[in-house]
Amino acid sequence: MWRWFFLICTACRGYYGSADASRTGPDDGSDADLEITIDGDGDSDTDADAGPTHLTEEPADCTEVLEGNHDILDVDDIAAIAGICEITGSLQIAYTDLTDLDGLSELTSVGDLYVNHNESLENIDGLSGLTSVGGFLQILNNDQLTDIDALSGLESTQLLSIGFNASLSDVDGLSGLRSAEFLYFRQNDALTHLDSLSGVTSPLVALSVEYHSSLVNIDGLSGIPSVEGMVFVEANSVLANLDGFSGLTSVGQINVAWNPALTEVDGFSNVTEVAGQVSVVENIGLTSLAGLYGVPYVSDLVVRRNAALCQSRVDDFVAFITVGGVNIGANDDGC
Repeated sequence: MWRWFFLICTACRGYYGSADASRTGPDDGSDADLEITIDGDGDSDTDADAGPTHLTEEPADCTEVLEGNHDILDVDDIAAIAGICEITGSLQIAYTDLTDLDGLSELTSVGDLYVNHNESLENIDGLSGLTSVGGFLQILNNDQLTDIDALSGLESTQLLSIGFNASLSDVDGLSGLRSAEFLYFRQNDALTHLDSLSGVTSPLVALSVEYHSSLVNIDGLSGIPSVEGMVFVEANSVLANLDGFSGLTSVGQINVAWNPALTEVDGFSNVTEVAGQVSVVENIGLTSLAGLYGVPYVSDLVVRRNAALCQSRVDDFVAFITVGGVNIGANDDGC
């Protein structure tokens, strides 16, 4: 489990390190740093992957429990676990030709859930009974998937990773979610908002929103009070503000880069503590750093290549706060 902790922190670029100010543009947006490792037998490489699975009886409403990990590759695999209400390990649905997950409606609880690389998957309505994902919930590279409404009963998970779902226009199915440790959204091209996450009020370890071409706002994140590690916002083409961060009071690090429509960072105006670096790089429409004036000390400040941001305003900001290391320049020197 901790292997994924380090992986996701690496993906967020800076939970233990610094943002790379030398980079001159976003990377290719590939999902190489998002996916779990699959071992030789096709199972997810988790600690629960040991020995054959078997059924045990429980006296409660849930009468059949499948222990260990389970893979679904086709409809026969779904039929094999029809009636199962709990899987103690991981359920992996990956690289299939399935169009739906009908037949899994009895399932209420899994240890981890991976729905990855299913090119024909149109809906996950078969998971409508799911109320608990104890560890990781990962939904990646499902090109035809338009919604995740079936997950509306889910209240908590440790890590939520949703990425590379080209047709996913909303995440309204997460309206019941109240707590998580990691939230990671990457390159869901049709996604316009995160409003359904307004119920999440727990502190996070890391938060990343990146590579979205249609994301207009992140207002649904306003209930999050703190992020221990990195708040990472990169390459969101039409995102004009960060008002969804208005509930934050403390963060580990801030990285805001390559958001061409972003004009201000006022969403950070309630932040009074940043443990590590603040990096604001190559946001070509950015004109103000006013939202960061509430932070009294920054250990490492990077403000570079923001074409519309007056260098004089950057200098004023540096003079106003206490800064350890400073790397500023290539902003607008003409004002």
